[in-house]
Amino acid sequence: MKNFITSELKKFGISDSTSFARHFDIGILDFMKGTYITVDEKAETKGLTGIINTMFTSFSFPGYFPPTSFLGSHYIEGSSVRTLDVLSAVTNCLSAGFAESDIIIDVLLSSSVDLSRVDARDYRSYMMLYRYLQIAYYYSAMNGLQRAKFTHPNVNYRYVVAPTVNLPGTYIPMSLNATDVNEIFN
Repeated sequence: MKNFITSELKKFGISDSTSFARHFDIGILDFMKGTYITVDEKAETKGLTGIINTMFTSFSFPGYFPPTSFLGSHYIEGSSVRTLDVLSAVTNCLSAGFAESDIIIDVLLSSSVDLSRVDARDYRSYMMLYRYLQIAYYYSAMNGLQRAKFTHPNVNYRYVVAPTVNLPGTYIPMSLNATDVNEIFN
């Protein structure tokens, strides 16, 4: 994964001396302290290697991959705490001097805006856990957006884009095949 991220960034000419023209932030969780942090284009992450480690960490899903060790601690992906971190985007715009009314936010969800109904009467251990995670992820994402709207009502939340159908997948996360991934993109 690190090799892939490195090669993709280098395709865009990104190196240790790159100054990023656009703002970005990546949320990760310090697994040792239990604290959520965002790494942005200005962060002291030790150049390109730090950005690569941060991006790599954003794929360190608990239970599937070990925490990533860098910056003196161990980190996992940030959606464990904030599935949808709209507030960081708003805060960064406010810090840059923009008025709330001048901020435009577009949100791209990776899950449906509606929680699917299931017949869970026969679900046991793993299926119960899987359903719980679906519900928790859904409410976490919706909560992130609603908190931002409540806290910053004058921001223009222009588009909230979400899949209109259930995306393909299996009950075993991280096991999508190439056909599934292509269908998701389509």
